[in-house]
Amino acid sequence: MQEEERFVRDLMWAVNSPPLMDATHRAAQPLQASDIDGEHLRDHFTRHRDRRVGRYFERLLAYWVRYIRRCEVVAHSLQLRDGKRTLGEIDLLFRDEQGRLNHWEVACKFYLQLDVEDGPTRYIGPNPNDSLQTKASRLLEHQLPLGLRHFPEIELQTAFVKGRIFYHWLGDSKGRAPNELTTDHLKGKWLWARELPELLGTNPLHYRILNKPFWLSDEVIDPSGDELLSTDEASRVLGNHFLDRATPILISGFQDGLSLERECERWFVVPNQWPLEINQT
Repeated sequence: MQEEERFVRDLMWAVNSPPLMDATHRAAQPLQASDIDGEHLRDHFTRHRDRRVGRYFERLLAYWVRYIRRCEVVAHSLQLRDGKRTLGEIDLLFRDEQGRLNHWEVACKFYLQLDVEDGPTRYIGPNPNDSLQTKASRLLEHQLPLGLRHFPEIELQTAFVKGRIFYHWLGDSKGRAPNELTTDHLKGKWLWARELPELLGTNPLHYRILNKPFWLSDEVIDPSGDELLSTDEASRVLGNHFLDRATPILISGFQDGLSLERECERWFVVPNQWPLEINQT
């Protein structure tokens, strides 16, 4: 039952959460838990597990379109090729309730806002090669036009982008938000690994490390027996992680451990050398 509820929460998040980019489609009606056959949803996703967050998000939306909206899915993750050369991929092509052919390019992104001395504010991913600006440009200037060139009968196109922006936990940025970013986007906080003792010392919470692909909806605990990390346990586990690994880690915090069922905060913890290419310039 717990896994079934997880998939239901994530599907509702995929549909109902605020967009990250202004170009993103907004659902006309919020998706309700009563609209979802939780058992069917669980079976659909347990048959084909994928740890990639983006693919999981894309499959959730395809499920919503096919099984809840009852639309005809024409193509999903369709590779476009010119001979042996791959031109790109169509994320989702479907006929909506009015019979119109829709093309969606889908993305779930998590960007960390970083002020660079003597430079513009950056919105970059845990993998610093990814950024909000480059993703927006690729979606709007390459992927959507590519779909129209191969399927000229497309009537509606949109970039369906959800996610979260993480701001440094000790202060607000002085930079101006980019035009692509919506004003009501979801927020979190980020910090370098060297700042963990200060964070944990000033936030006497209980914690959970989030595993891919379950980075979407707010974490919920079971008061009857959910295992969470105490502050001391979190300090030890996270400290050990960064001793020999340079991969960012995502954590949720819960007030008083079990007093609240839903997370109160979410943090990205990144290695001290993140982001390499900026620290080296």
